[in-house]
Amino acid sequence: MGDLKTSEMTPVFSRTEVAALLKCSNLTIANRERRGKYPEPIRNSINHRVYSLANVFNLMFIEEGKIYIKPIIGVLYLKGYTDVEDVKTYVLNEFNEFQKTVTQVDTLVEQTTETINLAQ
Repeated sequence: MGDLKTSEMTPVFSRTEVAALLKCSNLTIANRERRGKYPEPIRNSINHRVYSLANVFNLMFIEEGKIYIKPIIGVLYLKGYTDVEDVKTYVLNEFNEFQKTVTQVDTLVEQTTETINLAQ
């Protein structure tokens, strides 16, 4: 693994790793997914739940209203991505993409709200 620049695979997180990042239990995440508070994660070829970095950002934002980069970097390091500068760059780039998406969604919500208000 070790190098995100040349890695073919995007890192994914298990429910246990996500629970550690969110400081809660696996069961808490399962319950929140079942109740619809969290989006249902994708599943890999052996039907295990996997969470992308964007999923982790989203869940942190739902839970905390903030995204903590350092714990994510720590988990990636433990997963074998040992070039710390490479990992920081990767996580920050992914975070920037996440922020762009959130901004686009916010803009769409504002436009839709304005359209609804004008229609009333």
